[in-house]
Amino acid sequence: MNDEILKKLGYNNIALEMMLKREAQIDFRDIIMESEIPSRNPDPFKRQLDEIESKLKEVIKLIEVIESHPNEEKYDKDSHVFPMHKKHAIEYINDCLTEIENIRNIE
Repeated sequence: MNDEILKKLGYNNIALEMMLKREAQIDFRDIIMESEIPSRNPDPFKRQLDEIESKLKEVIKLIEVIESHPNEEKYDKDSHVFPMHKKHAIEYINDCLTEIENIRNIE
């Protein structure tokens, strides 16, 4: 073997020994668990707001999928009130989402 390979092997062994010594010095109480990281474990209040917000957004998507009301088929196009109610329902939910954002920003 040439000298360069022997040097690299020696350096790697020294680095490994240093790393093992360092690991041996770590106290288990110094280890932070993932659930203890604040950004990964938001407070329950914000988590509830996030859950409400996601459900309201899901409701908007469900309302948008509905094309027409089955009872409106018997009336002419000018008498259809479902699109208006659908639009108002989505507006009300968007207002709720705005209010949730306002609640979130209260200091």
